[in-house]
Amino acid sequence: HSGLTVRVASRADADLTRGMSQWDPRKLTTEGTVTFRPLSGPGIPLRGTARFSVADRRLRVASEALRVRDVSLRLNGTVGVDGRLDLRYGVGLADVTTAPAALADLGVEVPRLNVRGALEAEGTVNGTRDSWVATANVASREFAVEELDLDLVGELIVTPTSVRLVRLTATGADGVVLASGDLPVRASESWNVAGDIERLRLDDALTRLGVPIDAPARGRFEVTGGSRDPQVALTLTADASSRVEGIGRTTALPASVEAMAHGSRSGIVVDRLHARAGSGTIDGAGRWTAATGGLDVRLNA
Repeated sequence: HSGLTVRVASRADADLTRGMSQWDPRKLTTEGTVTFRPLSGPGIPLRGTARFSVADRRLRVASEALRVRDVSLRLNGTVGVDGRLDLRYGVGLADVTTAPAALADLGVEVPRLNVRGALEAEGTVNGTRDSWVATANVASREFAVEELDLDLVGELIVTPTSVRLVRLTATGADGVVLASGDLPVRASESWNVAGDIERLRLDDALTRLGVPIDAPARGRFEVTGGSRDPQVALTLTADASSRVEGIGRTTALPASVEAMAHGSRSGIVVDRLHARAGSGTIDGAGRWTAATGGLDVRLNA
């Protein structure tokens, strides 16, 4: 059991039609339409309509018009009296900034990030009510996180006790990032996600730290820590060019950057920064605090 209780804060009204084939009670069928209307109070404010039928000890549902807040839902498949599930679904979210509110209805907290874009997901749910497996193929176009523009494509496998990120690929003008691992289901569980950064544009971030370097980086990252307080550790290297402003011109000098950092909801700590530009070097460390937006940087040239 996942420990996640799903409550629906909606009123359901149904229109039913019952029939019997050849006057045989074993061939009794029921079909109709159910309409959901949101109610105030805790739970998922489900709204919309769905068609259903009951025959041969199986409930068949189909809907293209369900919504939870700003999330659109599509559902098609069957649920057996014996608990067998055979369902296909689709989820659409036009603006990912509204996702935290929808997840909060499920009691799920997610880190607050500066994100934008749309999200689409589709998959299946198979198995039984107590032992089911869900797949999710996720895609987001024109997605951006913390000023990085990246399209997302991912695959997840979900069970009552686990969420496995099979793969996540983020590609775009600002970089290429790959990730996989396990996500926490219960509050007592931890993050265990790791990935490779094949390319990531960092010039804006480095400029804010006082290091004027065009630096597409490469490296590796890990996400660990408790379910409600994930910790991110980064190791990055980059070969690039620094920008030196002169009278009437800008000169590009060969440069390299090495950095180790970690972060959480409370902020980001740069444990080590070493940059070389031309014949000069810069070493330093720093901290950005989320609560105040304050930036504390120590550099030695």
